[in-house]
Amino acid sequence: MAFCGSSGAGKSTIAAGFEREGYPVLADDISVIDLSAPGGPMVLPSFPRIKLWRDAIDAFAVSTENLERSRPALEKYHVTTHSSFDTRPARLTAVYHLHETRGGEPEGISPMGALPALRDTYSNVYRRRLGQSLGGFEAMSNAVGRLCETVPVMRFGRERNFSKILPTVKTIAGMHAGLCA
Repeated sequence: MAFCGSSGAGKSTIAAGFEREGYPVLADDISVIDLSAPGGPMVLPSFPRIKLWRDAIDAFAVSTENLERSRPALEKYHVTTHSSFDTRPARLTAVYHLHETRGGEPEGISPMGALPALRDTYSNVYRRRLGQSLGGFEAMSNAVGRLCETVPVMRFGRERNFSKILPTVKTIAGMHAGLCA
């Protein structure tokens, strides 16, 4: 599964939750997806680390004593995941767009319509503006379209509440139990 969203939406925190529950993690920050893989899109492994803000570190009771900071002035740390990091590509089974719920908005997971799925997925392409300036708009748009046609794209409305991370991870893992083997 791939989780996308704006900075601070909880992508890395959810990845840490999956790692904490014993699920393999392939990437944090940037996921490389091979759309030409036989049988459908594959997520390629990345660096064996998750970058977490101090509040997430505290919620998971991780010591920062030997952790490297992302940048000297930030309370964001590199947490290595060697023991749970999977070095094998994995089939992409779904894309979740994280949205923080506010003002009575419902929490939960729901399918996205075609246009919102395309818009939100395209907006999360890494270095999108650079690709556009290099003339790659059409290629990127086509790739996002193929991805959205191939795997379910879901909206994941969630409250910023660390006590709900592990139950949420268990719910999502249960939804994908047959697909994640």
